[in-house]
Amino acid sequence: GTGVTPCSVGDLPTSVAAFPRQHATVYRLAVEGALEGDREKVHRAVKHDPLTAAACTLDEIHEMTEELIEANETYLPELN
Repeated sequence: GTGVTPCSVGDLPTSVAAFPRQHATVYRLAVEGALEGDREKVHRAVKHDPLTAAACTLDEIHEMTEELIEANETYLPELN
């Protein structure tokens, strides 16, 4: 077949589970912020993304997030 096929592996060790948990938290905050119309929550989510935080300054992250929101305003009416 094609596509993603999920499989159950049981509980992950804490050290392994930490990585996807951190990313899931960032995504959850971003989605909550978008649905609630809370720009600041979206900004906080992006600032907590590990790769973004490692590569950009806080000012760059703020500017990038604003650009992303503006570029996707059709899909994010609650933020406009």
